[in-house]
Amino acid sequence: MRFLPPAAALALAACAALPPQPPAPPDMAARVAAFPAHQCSQATARVLTGAGLSAAQVRQVFYEPIVSGGIAHRVIGHLAWVRVQDQPGYLVADMDTDCRMRTVFTRDGMRIAGLPAF
Repeated sequence: MRFLPPAAALALAACAALPPQPPAPPDMAARVAAFPAHQCSQATARVLTGAGLSAAQVRQVFYEPIVSGGIAHRVIGHLAWVRVQDQPGYLVADMDTDCRMRTVFTRDGMRIAGLPAF
């Protein structure tokens, strides 16, 4: 039997304690899925719903990989870029490789209550 180092055991226990995320509302999930498929579509739909947006307001969604520097050049996360009806700019959702949100913000003139704008 192999034992995990204490740090690995704590990290594994922390992951096990995360509650499953509820699915996004069907209309929002369908709207986000209408754009190019991505493994983080469901997480993106949850964020948009949480930001108070309706499915009808979502105009465009696209994803950009976040890539590590150096020789490894591996994907370390994803950015979801979302355009919204009647708003300039983007809502940006920064996620890890498992589609867990790290931060959500707006940029280039978009304003959504409760989200930082850059």
